Amino acid sequence: MFHPQSPAWMPDAAPLPAEPESEPRSAVAACGPANEPGFTHLLTADLAGLPAGFPRLLEAAPGVEKAVAVGADRLYVLAPFATRDELLLLARALADPAKSADSAHMAPSDGDAGLEALARLANDLGEAESFEPAVADAPANLPERGVAGVWPPVPIDDAGLLDCGTSRREGFTHVLWVDRGGVPGDLAERVATLPGVASVAWEGTELLHVEAHGATHADLLAEARSVSRR
Repeated sequence: MFHPQSPAWMPDAAPLPAEPESEPRSAVAACGPANEPGFTHLLTADLAGLPAGFPRLLEAAPGVEKAVAVGADRLYVLAPFATRDELLLLARALADPAKSADSAHMAPSDGDAGLEALARLANDLGEAESFEPAVADAPANLPERGVAGVWPPVPIDDAGLLDCGTSRREGFTHVLWVDRGGVPGDLAERVATLPGVASVAWEGTELLHVEAHGATHADLLAEARSVSRR
């Protein structure tokens, strides 16, 4: 159960960002670190002056996972990716949605507290240059790019034989990784006729073990692909 202690942090006399003196003071005074397990921020506020169900409104805003009111002036918030200034602006926007809508030249809509908060945040931050990602030409020889950057990649004629490795089955030296849908039904018999091949044996439907002492993986794979294409 959550048992808040007396906060170790107290708001500064002039918290940032400060509201213009010409505007009515917000019911949300300041934002600081929570210093409580499971929370990231502590909002000091006049909870009696906030809209009914304010913690639930705050939890519905983007980036806010949890909000718990304690006493008459503390609101503990879990918002891991929000800065203190961002959360303060958001909370103030939700505390006075009509003011937020007027500031951003937007008409308030019932239940759309998230948009109102974003409008207030955009208004407070001011205008900024539009974002355009930097796009650089990628090298043509990246994996999956195909030959010389051609897209779609040029198909590889592997004759249904995907790779060749070392067999771990006793009595065999190599193992061929096979796409059974791309090879002839008598592939094993064809591979058995290759020079240097003493025996072959299937393991399941995709592995063909081969006894071929002295043959390299590349040579056996190339010869097996050759007989597979016949």
